[in-house]
Amino acid sequence: MRSFDSRDSSVTAPKPYVGLFGDNSVAVLDTATKQVMNTIPIPTGPHGLVMTPDGKRVYASSVGDSSVSVICTSTYELIGCIDAGSMRHELAITRDGRRSR
Repeated sequence: MRSFDSRDSSVTAPKPYVGLFGDNSVAVLDTATKQVMNTIPIPTGPHGLVMTPDGKRVYASSVGDSSVSVICTSTYELIGCIDAGSMRHELAITRDGRRSR
């Protein structure tokens, strides 16, 4: 496994994802251009965000809907929604990606 070196153009870092609470969406940022690349609508009140260790998925909790949205990082699309019960805010995932809470 190679580590990320900003001088190596063959290695790309994961894009940052930011919850836009007032817009009920998640923004994907391009750090090179300092622009919003995409916005992904999710249920009301995005709050907690976590990316899987392999960088393939982002999970976003929604306080107004008590759900967790699943976002595909290669297509920037919402690919699923998990009912998480009431008042789920913070998210965490283990380093191996096998467990989350």
